[in-house]
Amino acid sequence: MITGKILKIRGWPEGRVIGHAKAAAGRLESEGREREAILDRLDQVLNNPDAYAEDAIFDATALELIAIRKREEERAAVPVLHPAPLPYGVWGAEQIDAGAIAQMNAAMRLPSRACALFSSRRPARPAPSSSARGCRRSLTCSQARSKGST
Repeated sequence: MITGKILKIRGWPEGRVIGHAKAAAGRLESEGREREAILDRLDQVLNNPDAYAEDAIFDATALELIAIRKREEERAAVPVLHPAPLPYGVWGAEQIDAGAIAQMNAAMRLPSRACALFSSRRPARPAPSSSARGCRRSLTCSQARSKGST
């Protein structure tokens, strides 16, 4: 029987893919294949999942490995900053600290995918005091992009 521990030792990533690999190994064991031959085949799938994406036994394993690889590539990609901050509304600029403006400018240079983390689909909360009332409304990244850079 091939265990998840054995697969991890052989370089398999943790997660759902281990279960898929164990299920495929179980099918091969039930067909009478030797353990080393199964492990060799699993190593081939691990090293070249694209070749096994349509395989009757290894398709789920290969597709999960491909998805893992894609997620890792996306995480590793270095985002490119906008050359200038996207436009955003400022109310009461004379009362806002220069450091806060600089921080917002830096945030508005982030790529749109990262910028989406700053926006919220929830409605803005009411301002806590009368001096902050002008801060109730802000632009989302998509609104700022549609207005264009000024």
